Amino acid sequence: MRWITSLRHNECVYIEDIENIKYSNIEEYGFLVAHGIKSLLRVPLMTENAELLGFIGVDNPVPNVPVSSIDFGLKAISYFLVSVLTKDKLEKQLEDMSFKDMLTGLQNRNKFINDIDTVQNIQNRHVGIAYVDMNGLKAVNDSLGHEKGNEALQAIASRLLSLFRRNNLYRIGGDEFVVLCPEIPKDVFEKKVKELKEKSSGEDGGKYCVAVGHLWFEQVIDLKKHVRETDRLMYENKKAFYAAGAPRKMPGETSSEI
Repeated sequence: MRWITSLRHNECVYIEDIENIKYSNIEEYGFLVAHGIKSLLRVPLMTENAELLGFIGVDNPVPNVPVSSIDFGLKAISYFLVSVLTKDKLEKQLEDMSFKDMLTGLQNRNKFINDIDTVQNIQNRHVGIAYVDMNGLKAVNDSLGHEKGNEALQAIASRLLSLFRRNNLYRIGGDEFVVLCPEIPKDVFEKKVKELKEKSSGEDGGKYCVAVGHLWFEQVIDLKKHVRETDRLMYENKKAFYAAGAPRKMPGETSSEI
């Protein structure tokens, strides 16, 4: 903790001789002795925004080498390391943004297309696919505004997350979601889809309903074709929903669907 405080203030930690802290920092002294450290120098890895990424250092520096020289060398190395780490972090953030749906926090269409190829290239694996579409989003947007429509989509995303892992979920369009579960047993997948169809959220009282099409495949042959088949079943479910005379329900009205 003493080191972290100094490092966060962009200060180096230098202990010329651990005997000097033998009584003032007993635990630290014991740790250093156990690791054969008699003296040390630590330099912070600090970003331009004063974020501490870590530190680098030297244990038992050569006595006849000036500490200022070692300090200068470590700071030069730390500058290089911070540049590399910051660049890698930025690239990771950009990648996450390109694969993430900002409204729901689920993976987006770009990630779905990317993962389709990954799953397709692994032979002899089974997969469960569910295509989910919100019923009546346009009516919600037109009558109550897009903010309420966004709340509805977020509520549906939350329901999906309560049943499936985030890395199996994608929002691929305005009101369209896909569940892609490689290597999931058929009975487990069927049970989760059944819960999805039946489950109502206590937070919104089940105001929003969805159409669901799902299939489980023993072996992936043509994953894109399998997704299209599931999409077709979803639209059949949606047509049946409205053919039965179901109104495009607004929030506040009751629904027997999810």
